Amino acid sequence: MANDCVQKNEINDLKIENIVIDDPCKDEQDAAVNECLSNGCSEKEAFYFGAVAWGNCMKELSIRA
Repeated sequence: MANDCVQKNEINDLKIENIVIDDPCKDEQDAAVNECLSNGCSEKEAFYFGAVAWGNCMKELSIRA
C-alpha cells in the first residue's frame, strides 16, 4: 500500500472526502471570532483566534472521550 501512495518522495493525489455532520466546537469558535472582532482584531487575527478556540475545544472533547 505504501508504494501506491509514495514514489520517489512524491505523494499521489488521493481524493478523500470527509463529511462533517456536526461540529461540536463551532459555537466556541464563532464566539472567539466575534469577541476578537469586537476588540478591534483584523479578519485574519480573528480567524486564528477562532482556530485556537476550536482546537482547544476539540482537545478538551478528546480528553473527555
